[in-house]
Amino acid sequence: MNRSKSYIPTVIITSQDTPPLWGRLVRLWPEGAELMSRFEINKGRMAALCFELGGNDYEDIRALVTEAEKDRSGYFTYKLAFKDSDQIKAISDEILKSAENTG
Repeated sequence: MNRSKSYIPTVIITSQDTPPLWGRLVRLWPEGAELMSRFEINKGRMAALCFELGGNDYEDIRALVTEAEKDRSGYFTYKLAFKDSDQIKAISDEILKSAENTG
């Protein structure tokens, strides 16, 4: 699991009918992520994420909200499971490349 020293700003799209939301990836691994946001997303809902990692833009990353928790300050923490195998491979490759460059 990759825990970044800084958060990864993320655009969150939950529906074509609503404006994009924002959040931050706190942890990232090939099959999923932990996301923080001020916006509520129900457990079991699908979302599309857009973020930059390793100098590359990742668009429309499909994720299922598997856990949702609200803290005392009003922020939500979500556990996400990525659903597309090609996207999972691309993120995995980027994480491995990043680990090689820092090791």
